[in-house]
Amino acid sequence: MSTFHTAPTINNQEWNELYGIKKKDLNARDLWWSCVDMALEVSRIIVSSLLVIFVPQNCEGGTCSIKENFEELTDINKTAVGFNFITLGVLSIMYFIIYKREKFLIYRMDENPSVAKTHCQTVFQSNPEIELGVVWYNKLMFRSAICSILIYSINMIISAIVIFRDYYDGYQSVIQYLVNSGLCVYLMYKCITHSKSSLVLSNTSFVPITYNDVDPAYLEKRKKTDENAITL
Repeated sequence: MSTFHTAPTINNQEWNELYGIKKKDLNARDLWWSCVDMALEVSRIIVSSLLVIFVPQNCEGGTCSIKENFEELTDINKTAVGFNFITLGVLSIMYFIIYKREKFLIYRMDENPSVAKTHCQTVFQSNPEIELGVVWYNKLMFRSAICSILIYSINMIISAIVIFRDYYDGYQSVIQYLVNSGLCVYLMYKCITHSKSSLVLSNTSFVPITYNDVDPAYLEKRKKTDENAITL
């Protein structure tokens, strides 16, 4: 009697709960898409932070221009503009941490569709220095996201007072305010979700990517470093 051997089941439950199966091979990215994604993220941070500048407001019967949003400011308006730029600074720090984390992962890990998304745990067992780096950057990203949420919440309240009490410009003010805020809230939510996940998830790609295997180039580089150390 012949027996059939089946391949072991790949456990991707957490991945599927977060994103589902979006793409067969998520390694099919190129530099152009990465650059576009980076530019979109930066523009999202700017328009989401500077709410009293980019949300439409009413100036003497017409929509304020960018220049008018900086002219003849009241005390509350000056406070809002100032806090908008403080928020932009805080979010920029958060995104810099995201960039550093992504760079760390790119040079040490790969996405391998032939193994489970949770295979990163096996990688950590044989490469503890990678695990230490991932844990470190995840903590930084989580803390920066929490700080950003607190600052951004205050920014939303102060900006809403200026926009809806003093310079309300109809439904377009409401829509733009909600859209701009939503873009930023999603970015912070993603940071918190990814930093607490048992998977190693990318934060700078259009399609969700999980790093679940060690980069062969990193292993080769580490091997050469070890050989040189032994020679010395």
